[in-house]
Amino acid sequence: MKNKAFWRAAHSLGHPLTIISIVLLLVNDHWLRIESPSWWTGKIGDFAWLIFAPLICALVFAWIIPRRTPNHEKWVGIFSFAFIGLWFATAKTIPAIHALTTSTLDSLVGWPGSLRMDVTDLITLPALLIGWHIWQNAHSDAINARPLAWVMLALGVVSTVATSYPMPNYGIAQLCEENGELFAFLSAGDSFFPSRFSTSDGGLTWQEVYGRELHPECRRHGYLSHSDEWRLIADSQTYEFVPGEAIYRSENGHNREMEVNLSELDSDLRRSYYQEKSRSYGSYSVEYSPGPFDALIDTKTGNLVVAMGHDGGLVRTKNGHWQWVSIGPYHKVDLNQIDLPRFLQPEILTALLLFILIPPTITLLTRVSLGLFMPPLIIAWLIWLAIFVTKDWFIADIFVYPTVLLAIITIALNALVVKYYFSHKNIGSLFVMLILVPLCITSIFLLPYILWVRGTVPNYTTARTFALVLCYGGVFAGGQYLKHRFPSVSNLKEVDTSSNV
Repeated sequence: MKNKAFWRAAHSLGHPLTIISIVLLLVNDHWLRIESPSWWTGKIGDFAWLIFAPLICALVFAWIIPRRTPNHEKWVGIFSFAFIGLWFATAKTIPAIHALTTSTLDSLVGWPGSLRMDVTDLITLPALLIGWHIWQNAHSDAINARPLAWVMLALGVVSTVATSYPMPNYGIAQLCEENGELFAFLSAGDSFFPSRFSTSDGGLTWQEVYGRELHPECRRHGYLSHSDEWRLIADSQTYEFVPGEAIYRSENGHNREMEVNLSELDSDLRRSYYQEKSRSYGSYSVEYSPGPFDALIDTKTGNLVVAMGHDGGLVRTKNGHWQWVSIGPYHKVDLNQIDLPRFLQPEILTALLLFILIPPTITLLTRVSLGLFMPPLIIAWLIWLAIFVTKDWFIADIFVYPTVLLAIITIALNALVVKYYFSHKNIGSLFVMLILVPLCITSIFLLPYILWVRGTVPNYTTARTFALVLCYGGVFAGGQYLKHRFPSVSNLKEVDTSSNV
């Protein structure tokens, strides 16, 4: 039986208005929002996306909704437009949905999306009516869509997941001096944040200043004007800056010596740490790069002041003493002093959920005829995997209900496990199953993350991959150990006939 809803959606993608909306979104997100960002560019992008997104969604719903459903085409259209409209509205207004959407996009494509919470964006929802008009007037009889429709499908998907992300916040990346006072600015790509900081003691202490206009010449582009390696010449001394490596000093071009070793700044762990802090920096995405970004000599004190991005500032006094300083919320963090349980909070909570999921998994897979217990076990593991891949799940309200469902399922299955072992008077294997095996597996699950924090594992992606491999390897090994150490004596079906658990 031909899937008319699918072909209606395919033909809709070739409609002139669909083509215009996709091209408009690409031009808006990859040119207008970069060259001339404004209130309007945000609204134009949302308006264009709402026209064609339900049509792409209908391609999927056409196969999810059974074709035997009466008025199949009608219901596919209604579900597709309602789904996109509801998702857009809630993602723009509800923090939990917004966090889930952005974190999911980040996990899928590797960068944060440009979606921002803004209730005023809801004024673009009438764009759905244009998409609905296209859907209603599209043909569904022909089973071959024009090649242009499939090109538009590809461009529509690309424009959805590859929209330009918010300007990155590089931290303190530019310095200037005016009327004997030093100023520091936050850099965001080719522009600067309105926040600025000033100092009158040679960069040792900073205060945020508001509403103070500076001469345009003071706004030198620190981070963007320098290559990977750059120099500052002051009198007979030459300072050479190599970001993420070191600061060198030489006298009259001779006797080059390392003044400050900066290699510790160039680490995946430090990048992850500042990504965790990004919520305190507003709607701009944090882009951590090791400094230095800019430097100058304070004419009043003779101090060398260096802009170090998210690590704040670095000052060399006249007597040659180097000192890290805080500039507003930006300061160098000693990663050796990280509160490990707090830093790895999402991973630890994920491990706790794994702990209660292991006993029923191993018992049902190695000792029992699964029967009706396989579906809830699969659901529980799917929820756990969703939590595993979404690093910020523990701060998203949307995960409360799946986590509660996971807990209910595992508690019920664990009660069944306890009943099973008690019925066979095998308390020893019960202790091993409920405590020792889950403890061992969750410990090796957390081990790669701990090694990552300590610098042994190079990056977070590698640690997470190792954790998942060790998790499933541990479940398999635990099942094999239990099978050989405590041989099964009967089948759970015998227990089921006398138990309502």
